[in-house]
Amino acid sequence: MEKFALEIRNLKKIFGKKIALDGVDLKIKKGEFLALLGPNGAGKSTMINIIAGILEKSGGKVFVLGKNFDADPQSAKMKMGIMPQEITLDAFFSVEEVLKIHAGLFGQKDDPAYRKFLLKKVDLWDHRDKNTRRLSGGMKRRLMIAKALVHRPKILILDEPTAGVDVELRQNLWNFVRELHASGMTILLTTHYLEEAETLAEHIAILNFGKILEIDTPKNLLKNFGNRRVEIFLKKSAKISPPPFLEKTDENILAGDFSEKKLPTFLKWAAENADKIADIKIREARLEEVFLKFTKK
Repeated sequence: MEKFALEIRNLKKIFGKKIALDGVDLKIKKGEFLALLGPNGAGKSTMINIIAGILEKSGGKVFVLGKNFDADPQSAKMKMGIMPQEITLDAFFSVEEVLKIHAGLFGQKDDPAYRKFLLKKVDLWDHRDKNTRRLSGGMKRRLMIAKALVHRPKILILDEPTAGVDVELRQNLWNFVRELHASGMTILLTTHYLEEAETLAEHIAILNFGKILEIDTPKNLLKNFGNRRVEIFLKKSAKISPPPFLEKTDENILAGDFSEKKLPTFLKWAAENADKIADIKIREARLEEVFLKFTKK
C-alpha cells in the first residue's frame, strides 16, 4: 500500500535566469501534517502551484497518492483541495453558490448538509446568501478554505490560510484544521505565523534558496538548533563576576544562551552568588530563532 500522500522528486522551476526551485525532494506520509516555512521568495507558492497543476515545472516529478501527476492530472487534482494565497472568487455569486458550483466542477452531487457543515465551521453560515464582493478580506479567505474542502479531498494544501484573519477566528480555524487532521486528512501548510506551524504541524520543512534545508519535528528543531536564554536580575549595586556564557545587557542584568551542558557551571555560580541575585528567568528556545538561522543571509 502506498504510504506517501505527496512525493516530490528533484523538483525544479526556472524563471528566465532565476532558479525558484533547485531540485526539491519532499515526502509527506498519508495523514501527516507538514508545515512548509520560508522567507518571501523562497519558492513555497511556486512549489504549491506546481503541485496544483497551475504552473508548469522545469524538471522533476510529483506523485499524488503514488500516481505520477503527469500521467493523470485530472485524477490527481480530484484528490487534492488547494487554498492558494490569491483569492479567486466570482464576485456575482453568493457564498453558498460558490461552494455548490465548485463541488459540481469536481463531479460531486449536491450535498446541502455538508455545505452547511463547512460554512458553519468557517463561521460563514449567517453570510451564506451574500455575494462574495460584499465579504471582508478575512471572510473571503475563510470561504476559500471551505471551497478547497467542498469536494472532500484526501489532501488539503493551505497557502497562508489565516493571513488577514483576526485572532479569534484564527483560533477557530486552527481547531477546524486539527479536526481535519485527526480524521486522517493529509495537510500541507505554508504560513508566516511561526506559532501556527509550531502549534499545528507534526513536521516542519524549511525552504530557502529553492532548496529544502531541514525537515524535522518542531521539538527536534528547537532542541537541535534553538537556544534557551537565561536572564539574571541582580540586586542593586551588586558586584559580581559572571560565568563566560553570560554578559551584561543592562546595569543590573546578565543574559546569555543557555543549554544543559552549562547547567552544572551555572548552578554552582548561582549558589555562590545567591545573595546578589534578585531573580532568574529562563526563556525556552523559539522557532523564530531556528527559522532565522536557516534563512538570515
